[in-house]
Amino acid sequence: MKKQHTFSAMIWAAAAAVLLSAVMTASLTGCAKKQSLELTELSDTEGSPGENDGDSEGNGQDAGSRSQDPATETDPQEADGTGTAGEAPADGADSGEPELIYVFVCGAVAREGVYELPAGSRVYQAVEAAGGYAADADTSYINQADPVTDAQKLEIPTVEEAEKLREEAALAAENRQAETDAESGSGPDGAAAGYANNGAGQVNNGAGQMNNGAGQADDAAARLININTADEATLQTLPGIGAAKAASIVRYREANGGFSSIEEIKKVSGIGDITYENIKGCITV
Repeated sequence: MKKQHTFSAMIWAAAAAVLLSAVMTASLTGCAKKQSLELTELSDTEGSPGENDGDSEGNGQDAGSRSQDPATETDPQEADGTGTAGEAPADGADSGEPELIYVFVCGAVAREGVYELPAGSRVYQAVEAAGGYAADADTSYINQADPVTDAQKLEIPTVEEAEKLREEAALAAENRQAETDAESGSGPDGAAAGYANNGAGQVNNGAGQMNNGAGQADDAAARLININTADEATLQTLPGIGAAKAASIVRYREANGGFSSIEEIKKVSGIGDITYENIKGCITV
């Protein structure tokens, strides 16, 4: 009986010890959890810029570093592939279509009109677009390899028109040469200039003699040049008549027995209507 009582006491003592151990363990676990929760809340409170006036020393420095480092910033348009901000893609930059120009082709061509051509086109391509040259076109007057430009007027002359244009160009060149010779005091091939620079109208080399020895006429008639008797130097004093044309006049009158009228001078090579209009008031036969 005594042994049974002792054994029961031992059991109760062991149970009490287990219970005490469980209570102590639970208490320690609760304290640890509470301390961990407090540490977590403290860490969140100190580290969050939104909960502490946004002026935390560490976060403020990080924000300043990011704002001063352009390499860390990402442009929204670059991120989505739309290109640099503020710049619009050039129209037709990647379209692959050639630039077009518009040229007005007229004159001696089959079909006058405005034609659309690729940039960099040449004269011959513009003429081809207009159906080619007309039958009376002067195909050598304009350089067919010249480039054409946008809004250009390309006029192809006829043979007759081209001849007049050449005469005008030659006359202008000879007039410029005559002015240069007059200013320098010399004439073609070193001869004296035909007319004085002050407009006195005196003719060199006796050009004031009347045809067939008719004698001296009035001052106006004396200034007329007889194209049947004048030498090459005198003929070169006429407007637009240079050394080559003067030689042609002499050759023509020698081959044909002289001129029967001043209009006949237009039969001389190189003398057309324009040149004749400029000299008809200065010549006689």
